[in-house]
Amino acid sequence: QGLFNAFNDMSARLNVYEEQNIEQLTLERNKLEAVLMSIVNGVVVCDNNDKVVLLNNHAKQMLELEDDQLLDTNIQNYVDTEGEYCFTDKIEEYKKLSLEEKSSKPVIFNITIDGRILKSIISPMFTQNHDYVGYIIVLIDVTRETEMDKMKSDFISNVSHELRTPVTVLRSYIDTLYNYGD
Repeated sequence: QGLFNAFNDMSARLNVYEEQNIEQLTLERNKLEAVLMSIVNGVVVCDNNDKVVLLNNHAKQMLELEDDQLLDTNIQNYVDTEGEYCFTDKIEEYKKLSLEEKSSKPVIFNITIDGRILKSIISPMFTQNHDYVGYIIVLIDVTRETEMDKMKSDFISNVSHELRTPVTVLRSYIDTLYNYGD
């Protein structure tokens, strides 16, 4: 009888402990999701098999997705507005890296979605025990910066061209004066 009561007592305590653990895990997951949803960059979380397990609202907007369109699908199947599989090559390149290479240097590339340029950064994701469980793709809209860089390059190119012409003319005048200017 005493053993039976002890077993029931222990079972009841285990249930309470398990419920507390589940509550704690749920709270932690909700906090993580709240943080991810409020980040201004797009965030796409993929498991080890390239399946999208989480993406925030900014990623949905940037990739022009409706609701949970990409969730639970393979990220490599995503096509941009041109019908290109814009992640496939870079994800394959990323997956060929060793774990050390993945950790030390993220894979960075640009994709174009409907005229907007998105800088994409693929980084590994680990558990607290340092087990590799997948990767995170961060999307940053760099359209404006890219346009500014192009404008700057065009301006410098135009200025150097415009300056080159008068310098050439002056040089020929100086040569003429030097050679025949007695």
